[in-house]
Parts: sequence; structure tokens; C-alpha cells
Amino acid sequence: MSDDLHTIDSEGANWTLTGQQLLAVIIAQCALSLIAMPVRVICVNSRKNNGALYKVTARLVGVGSKLPIKKDLLYTLFTLQLMASSTIVVLWIFKTYAREVPQWCALIDYAASAFCAFHYTCNLFRFEGSQGYVWNNDSTFDVLTIVPLLLQENVIKTWLSFGFLRSLRAFKAYARLEASGALDDVSDMTRAILLAIL
Repeated sequence: MSDDLHTIDSEGANWTLTGQQLLAVIIAQCALSLIAMPVRVICVNSRKNNGALYKVTARLVGVGSKLPIKKDLLYTLFTLQLMASSTIVVLWIFKTYAREVPQWCALIDYAASAFCAFHYTCNLFRFEGSQGYVWNNDSTFDVLTIVPLLLQENVIKTWLSFGFLRSLRAFKAYARLEASGALDDVSDMTRAILLAIL
């Protein structure tokens, strides 16, 4: 890990680096759009032939707007998305006020971002690689907030990112958990506290 990221100064937050982050986001979004094309073909063929990929996807994460047969993994993914997004926001706040960012902070940031990228991939298969999914608001938002975090350690050496925007994804993950019925056994007081924290 480089020392450039871990010492906060004005060189670590400038418009050139922000422009590089936005360029990386645009390139990643276009690359994901291209990657989604063969994924679409594979998923649609698997669905038509009732193949193994379709069966696994339908069972674990669902297909399109249909919920999966086993909902536990989907609820777990929403919960982990909520936790990862909240962690990224808390670390962004910490990096904003700290003079030096410890190495553990960058590692946790990277791990939470990697999980969000994994969740994006699960959804890409859930929606069968559709361009509608790749270019919808949530997916584009994920790319905008995650790609700079994944690149900040080695490619674009800056502590400044769009990590604070993950609070919106944390709220969305909570709303999906609430709508799915996964929080039916949780008391109203606990839900209100969670919502207030978000």
C-alpha cells in the first residue's frame, strides 16, 4: 500500500483526480455494458433450455422481478449491502476528518467495495445481463460510487471519493429488506432506530 493515500493533504483531493475517477467510471460503465451482452445471451439460452445456470439463479437470487425460491440468500445479500454501504459511508466520514488514514481503513473500504461489486454481479445475472439493468439508476449509481473506491489504492491515489453517496444505497437496501418481509419479526422500535441511523 502506498503512503500517498494515507496522508491527507490538498494533493490527495483535486479536480484532476476527480476527473480521473469520473473517466474511470465512464470506462467501467461502457465495459460493463459490453460484458452484459454475452451474459444476456448465456442467461436467455439457459432460461429457454431450463439449464443449470437458470435453475441456480432462479433458486438463489431470482430472475428479473421474481423472488428466488430460497429467499434466505437474497435477504442476506440485502443485509450485507446495507452493512457494506454503511461501512463505506462511515469510513468516508472518518477519512474526511482524519489527518492520516490508517492502512486498515483502506482495506476495509476495499473489502466493502468488493462485496458491492459482487452484489452487482449477482444482480447482473438476476436480470439476465439486460442493458436495462446495466444502465438503470441503481446500477449506474453503484458504478459511480464503487469503481473509484476499488481504484483509489493503486491507480488513482486519492482519499477523496463518492463514498458518501453509498448512504442512498444503504437506505435502498433497507427499503428492499422492509418490502420483502424479512423484517416482519423485528419490532417497530428497532426498525425506527435503523431508519433514523440511515
